[in-house]
Amino acid sequence: MPPRLNVFALPQFADPKELVDGVVVVIDVLRASTTIIYALEAGANEVIPCREVAEARSIAQDFFPEEVVLGGERDGVHIEGFDLGNSPEEYEPHLVGGKTIVFTTTNGTQALLHAKNAKQIYIGAFVNVSAVVQKLLGEDKIHLLCAGTEGQFSEDDILFAGMLTERLSRQGGMPYELNAQAITAREMWLHQFALPQALGAEPLEPERLAKQLQQSLGGKNLMALGLEDDILAAAHVDDFAIDDERMPMRVHSRRFGAFVVALAVEFFDVQILRVAVERGKSPSHVLIVAGDDEREARQRDAGSVEAGRAVRTRRI
Repeated sequence: MPPRLNVFALPQFADPKELVDGVVVVIDVLRASTTIIYALEAGANEVIPCREVAEARSIAQDFFPEEVVLGGERDGVHIEGFDLGNSPEEYEPHLVGGKTIVFTTTNGTQALLHAKNAKQIYIGAFVNVSAVVQKLLGEDKIHLLCAGTEGQFSEDDILFAGMLTERLSRQGGMPYELNAQAITAREMWLHQFALPQALGAEPLEPERLAKQLQQSLGGKNLMALGLEDDILAAAHVDDFAIDDERMPMRVHSRRFGAFVVALAVEFFDVQILRVAVERGKSPSHVLIVAGDDEREARQRDAGSVEAGRAVRTRRI
């Protein structure tokens, strides 16, 4: 039976039950996926995705002020009282290095939570495309979940899904069974650029890709807000390329009897993060499993160490 690759242009097109036994790539090019990757590259220890603004504020209050950064947006605009918005280049090392980011956005974190029961979840964007491809090769059921923009298709996400579909189809070693949206996304990608660029044989200049992203619904919204620099920041293909020692950010689901979303990132030899956000019986908690090859893991709860990583339970 051939491996299966589905594209869902919007989260509501994907039945959460269908995602359970597959690997999901959550795509919000403009901007949550790109911003999360930038933040972790800048040295953030942890990212906790939240559905609601009030939830994010509540979780942030459980940290010491010097430990946490509130980040996100609503309708593209910086949330009042938050430290940072959703612009990738805001997340600089001197602002987020060594800190927890509590993060909520209009579209991206909602898509991430839609995929909460998947076997494994990755965050995908143009800036880490090769890393994502390498992690997906060999998987027999892949779902590319586009966040869209306020319930509408956004070409930026679909273009990236098409790029992933093309690369996986070419490098996977055997043909994938594609759904109709995957076929459409791949054709869209192949027809937007000269064939050598679309196939990766020649570099795709950020300015060229950014110009195309500006035409998407998400891109037009950012242009109207004067945030064209964010589009360019998202258009650097493989800005965070990998080698044998540098791994891509990965998000994977684990179950502790209730809904748990776990995020992990490895850059170079540093295991920066593993976060689990639990929703279930009252009271709710945030379980954070933190490990680092360079810094000693801190044990916050006696007896809660797993594989050398400290486990912290925070009431929300």
